[in-house]
Amino acid sequence: MTNLFRMKVQRLIEAMKGYNVDVLVLRSRKALSYLFSEIYYPLPEGLPALAVVIDVWSGNVKVHTSTLEFFRIEEVYGIHDFVDVVPVIKHTAELELGKPAITDLKTEIRKLTSRKSIVGIDDHSSREFLRDVDLVVDVSRVITKLRRTKMELELEHIRQAIDLTEKALQRVSSEISRGMNELQIASLFEHKARELGAEGFAFPTIVAIGPNAAKPHHMPNPRTTYTGREPILIDCGVRVRGYVADITRMLIPAKLGNEYEEVLGFIDVISVTIDKVLKVLRAGVNTKEMYEIARNALNEAGRLDRFFIHGLGHGIGVDVHEEPYLAAHYEDQLLENEVVTVEPGIYVKGKLGVRIEEDVLITSHHNVVLTHIPRVIAI
Repeated sequence: MTNLFRMKVQRLIEAMKGYNVDVLVLRSRKALSYLFSEIYYPLPEGLPALAVVIDVWSGNVKVHTSTLEFFRIEEVYGIHDFVDVVPVIKHTAELELGKPAITDLKTEIRKLTSRKSIVGIDDHSSREFLRDVDLVVDVSRVITKLRRTKMELELEHIRQAIDLTEKALQRVSSEISRGMNELQIASLFEHKARELGAEGFAFPTIVAIGPNAAKPHHMPNPRTTYTGREPILIDCGVRVRGYVADITRMLIPAKLGNEYEEVLGFIDVISVTIDKVLKVLRAGVNTKEMYEIARNALNEAGRLDRFFIHGLGHGIGVDVHEEPYLAAHYEDQLLENEVVTVEPGIYVKGKLGVRIEEDVLITSHHNVVLTHIPRVIAI
């Protein structure tokens, strides 16, 4: 399980050597959730560690953690001979932890970085107590790049999460029946996913029946029930070994209500839009340009871009929303071995909504669509 941790530490060390950094101090959520992805889960559980200090040239790692998380961290990561897990307490009471604890984390970090020429940090607040260091370097963008460009083991976990999500979604689609409400369908998905081995979920499952699909982040409720005539939008994803999937599919009944006939045409438009993006999606292309391609495709289909109210996609990995973003407000080049979503949508307020979401691996010359479940599922 912790081979991934060792590999990430080594990646960080090699990256820091390129900047001649002597010691790396990690305190940000972005860095700590990445490093401890195997046991990380979004709030309320939160981060498993308070700070990590890596001596770049010796390879030694000190993990500072609360007493609440100490035994868990020690059990999973303390087995490595290069890792020292240090409990941090904020009071003077004596605790039986099996090893000495510290009471002042900032003082401890000062001690570990004293007489070092260059210290890398990922959190601006660290500068306040590193005044004795010759040079402090902000390496947060380096860590962002490491998060974006996945190693093969990370990709394997994402593929597993996608596969499990799709299997659970297929099982749910075969069991949806008249009279079920949105909350029951969402609960059914999560139950099926747990049965299949999901360790957690990327986000609360979205189930939107009929007009509720016009709200991209609709919260399922017990009041809206399926009568056998409505389209259903399901946006879901599970967590496996700390990595997530993010998939949206449209479920269409055999006897679709007349008031939803437009949905079928919109599904075709969305599918064509996705395919246009996939034709050019690869490493090196501009993220904002991908968004513009989707927007133009919707405009050409009858000015449907008026109803496209969010970005085209985002990166996935440890978190369900992480860099890069395929959106109007974000501009960067796509990198090889990152995984992004492609999820154009059409939302007509109070009437209907359509969104289909693929998870896509970026390669040097093209891309690989990792999602395989049909874009439209008959129920």
